[in-house]
Amino acid sequence: MTPVFSATANPGARPDFLNIDQGARSAALERGDAFEERLRTREAEQANAAFAPAEKGFCIFAFLLSSFTLVSMLFGSIWQVTWIGRYAEEFSAQGRLAAIVKDHPIAFTVAVAVCVLQVVRFVREKRKS
Repeated sequence: MTPVFSATANPGARPDFLNIDQGARSAALERGDAFEERLRTREAEQANAAFAPAEKGFCIFAFLLSSFTLVSMLFGSIWQVTWIGRYAEEFSAQGRLAAIVKDHPIAFTVAVAVCVLQVVRFVREKRKS
């Protein structure tokens, strides 16, 4: 090891990273391009590979389940409009709320709990900031 006090300044010293080896640089770029080409080819082969029968079955099942969900949402929305309209015709505003609570106590409790928890969370976040 060289002691610190024996070191001398060399005004002509230049760091190694200032000298670029163009040959090595171009070789590295070519290797990178070749790797990317192999990667693109492999990804294309995997994308074009046929689905296994089980995968096709799962895709069909997911499509059917999604279609069923969409149809049930549409019919459910139409049914809800008629249901709410019936409540609107039969009861006053307070009577509607009381009828909904009486007919659907669990759903009403869950909805109130979710609303209360969201308000509590909002207040806590505002207090932190």
